[in-house]
Amino acid sequence: MKKKYDNVLVGGKIANEIKRIPFGEKVMLPSDFIDDRLDIGPETLERFKNILNSAATIVWNGPKVNLKMKKYSGAMKFSAPFLQALLQL
Repeated sequence: MKKKYDNVLVGGKIANEIKRIPFGEKVMLPSDFIDDRLDIGPETLERFKNILNSAATIVWNGPKVNLKMKKYSGAMKFSAPFLQALLQL
């Protein structure tokens, strides 16, 4: 069966580890970061938000940050409430 997806949003540490691998236009890597590149920045948050607003299906692989470290909590503080409102949970 052919795998189908519209977009894959990749952030933080994973984006840093795979940034040298060429991907197609459907794989969205961060355009900006926070501190030492382990959390996505505000420009990326806005871009991801626009993509998620039109998504029919969202598969979320847990938090994108180390929750024990507050400096990396920006994306998580945005993502969880945004997805909750988007999904009307």
